[in-house]
Amino acid sequence: TTLGNLGAVYQALDEYEKAIECYEQQLKLAEQIGDLRGEANALMNTGNAYHYLGQNRPAIAHYKRALSVFRRLANKRGVGQASGNLGNAYAELGKPKMALKHYDVDLAIARQLKDRKGEAQALGNIGTVYGDLGRHLDAIDCYNEKLAIAGELGDRRGEGTTLANLGIAYADLGEIRRALKCHRKSLRIAREIGDRDGE
Repeated sequence: TTLGNLGAVYQALDEYEKAIECYEQQLKLAEQIGDLRGEANALMNTGNAYHYLGQNRPAIAHYKRALSVFRRLANKRGVGQASGNLGNAYAELGKPKMALKHYDVDLAIARQLKDRKGEAQALGNIGTVYGDLGRHLDAIDCYNEKLAIAGELGDRRGEGTTLANLGIAYADLGEIRRALKCHRKSLRIAREIGDRDGE
């Protein structure tokens, strides 16, 4: 636990190489004492650190191992998170079909667990991949679902981001008036919540 916490501190300081050293020591110890949960967490953390470094291939290798351990533990939430992380890494590698495969697992599990926040995140990720593939109507469907959940959860930042993504999808379809409407709503929310980045 201490090594994992130390790794998390290094990661928060953007010292990812040091974080990876800690997580790898944590993994070794977890394997030695047969702590499967600790092993899965160490693998996920190591994968995340590699992902933040932009090194998606080693990130994928760690996420796959974590996914395997979470399955052995019958830990659905862990399987969903590992699948979502794999989707992110594959998306960044320019492999949208592989990304979608893993995002679909993440979405299905979030729905099983009634995890509305996780569901919204998975829908947003799937929408982004559909947009990259030129499947703008499918992207719009995902974003509209995500927007409804963000409203239900009172997630104003999520609403603003999703409206911006909807605006992009409508613009890609040539529906400029709808795009403008979405972007104006997104801008209004960003100003309301003081989100200078979003603004």
